[in-house]
Amino acid sequence: MKSLRGDAGAPELTPTEILAVTAIAYLQPATRAELSRVAGKKISRDVIGVLKRHGLIDGVLRAPQPGAPFAYVTTKKFLEVFGLATLRELPDIERLEDEGLLEMPKSEADLDAILFAGEEGFDAESDAGEHWE
Repeated sequence: MKSLRGDAGAPELTPTEILAVTAIAYLQPATRAELSRVAGKKISRDVIGVLKRHGLIDGVLRAPQPGAPFAYVTTKKFLEVFGLATLRELPDIERLEDEGLLEMPKSEADLDAILFAGEEGFDAESDAGEHWE
């Protein structure tokens, strides 16, 4: 698989949109509430709308929950855009976790270390927070 960031023909997606479509790919069918739990923040109708307009997802199912929310699935276009023949070609979640690709920065110091990696004289421990004040 190329990457869930897609290739040159992939639509421009925000990090939240990438997170949402990735979660749908792994969890499908998935409701917006389930996506929000995975993301740790609310996944808006706008995010879902963008993914639907790009043809990457479809909301053809109603979840058997109170209010019968839509449950979203990926489409054939999703597979094409991300260079997959089937969903079985998605990277193994455990492998992604082992490689640290699913971890979010735990603090501003961690975020600083990522953002300013390679800058001379920067020490994430001693300079933590200085860039954000």
